[in-house]
Amino acid sequence: MPMTPAKPAPANQVRCLGDIERLRRPSPAEFYEEFHRNPRPVILEGLIDDWPAMKEWSTDFFREHYGDAEVPVGRCFGEKRYMPLGEYVDRMHELGAGEEGKPPLYMEGWYYKETRPDLQRYYEVPEHFGTDWFYTKRFPFDVLPEPHGVLIGPKGAFTKLHYDLWGSHSWNAQIVGRKQWIFVAPEYRRHVYLETRQNGGYVAGTDVDAPDLERWPRLAKVKYVTGVVHPGEMIFIPSLWMHQVLSLDDTISITHNYLSGNVFFRVLGRYLTHRFLKKQGI
Repeated sequence: MPMTPAKPAPANQVRCLGDIERLRRPSPAEFYEEFHRNPRPVILEGLIDDWPAMKEWSTDFFREHYGDAEVPVGRCFGEKRYMPLGEYVDRMHELGAGEEGKPPLYMEGWYYKETRPDLQRYYEVPEHFGTDWFYTKRFPFDVLPEPHGVLIGPKGAFTKLHYDLWGSHSWNAQIVGRKQWIFVAPEYRRHVYLETRQNGGYVAGTDVDAPDLERWPRLAKVKYVTGVVHPGEMIFIPSLWMHQVLSLDDTISITHNYLSGNVFFRVLGRYLTHRFLKKQGI
């Protein structure tokens, strides 16, 4: 579902490779062998049915219990504003809606643990994702803010194509509403034009599924897989796999970036580069 009118890919050029794979209640060993050792995205069913968040979380819940929390609101990792969460929930259908051709503003990453650590009690990370090396002595730095985020947004909220923090793995659990995910393998990075780290802002015509090929012709080379994640499902986001996400309904989800041994040196190197550039003001 494109944000703006765009010229579609040629009819004879098959760019969608099919659906994202799914697993129903896999064992930790099955998930590790099939998807973690040979990283590729997968939708995981049946792992969060017992989370209190599944029963309790709603926009009314967040307005009532966390309405005074200052949260970031932005668009595709561009410029952010901060506002009370309760105000955002009340106004999320109007914020940015008048800006023609652009998606609405989105609470696209509230790293809540520093100010509202009690939210952690509403869910438990499945053992499938193993020990998070960000919290072991192997990783020699404190990661602040801790990359555990709550995301809330209206139907039509859109996240541009990107890969996750420092090339780490991540998972995303859908609590309310549905999201359409599109994944692009790392080998296509040179064709996507975008800044694929978590910054840069929205760029019209670069939606992977409906690109403007007159402006961005190399996007015709980009192939992808796609799928819809429903409430009660999780999705595994492997290191350096680019993804764009569209909210099909008003949505609430939670996400963790995490570090495992198979990407340790990659993440450490990117983290050190990030620290250096930040010190240089770049």
